[in-house]
Amino acid sequence: MNAPDIKQKIEFRDADVQRIERVLLKDNTAELLRDYIIGGRIAPGAKLVERQISAALGVSRMPIRDALIRLEQQGLVVSRSTGRYVIDLSDRDARDLHQIRATLEILAVELAAERISHEEQQAIGAAIDAMRAARLEGERSAFVRADVEIHRTIWRIAKNDYLVRTLENILSPLLIMVANTAQAFDWDETLQMHEQIVSSVMNKDAHAARQAVRRHMDSIFPQASASAEEAGGRAAFSPLDDVGPSRKRTQPLT
Repeated sequence: MNAPDIKQKIEFRDADVQRIERVLLKDNTAELLRDYIIGGRIAPGAKLVERQISAALGVSRMPIRDALIRLEQQGLVVSRSTGRYVIDLSDRDARDLHQIRATLEILAVELAAERISHEEQQAIGAAIDAMRAARLEGERSAFVRADVEIHRTIWRIAKNDYLVRTLENILSPLLIMVANTAQAFDWDETLQMHEQIVSSVMNKDAHAARQAVRRHMDSIFPQASASAEEAGGRAAFSPLDDVGPSRKRTQPLT
């Protein structure tokens, strides 16, 4: 027997509606600030003053504060006694993050090669196609976005939520460096390396994928690669691979 339809006018309390509005506003504000920071429109080391941001965006200070807390959790903002600032990574910071990411990325690519489904093969294929298209059109921003999306697609295919969250937190501050150095990367070499990685994962060849990401990382961050190997980890994506290797430079970007 089917349950009877219950017709009821649902009335939400004003406080609950305001809470939803605040959550949405916080999310939108955090995303906007994140885009500005990663895109370089807010410089590394810049002080983030709630009052100034509130006035610029026409948003109350509470969602601004919530957004900054979220960005701090993502590693893009740091708190000091004098306020909150956009993170400004040193060369040592980048290397330390890389050593962690190196081990986690190789785990991600191995799991992805083992677990990838037919639908996920199509998804990662679309991501590399987007990178190729951006290269042909000379769209730098689209090229970097496609690069990052390839990595994130591999993380999702690995099907380990803890791994994904950890890699996201490591990646976010490094993307700031991408925005400030992307003009120097080698488009073709970067694309070729990503094609090798994607092809290996799609073919479910974990060994080939591991070799591909090691070559890719070694071309950008060779000293950190060696450190990761000595520590017992296997090298993988460079944290700066999204800017691509530059033939004019062999040292890590700062």
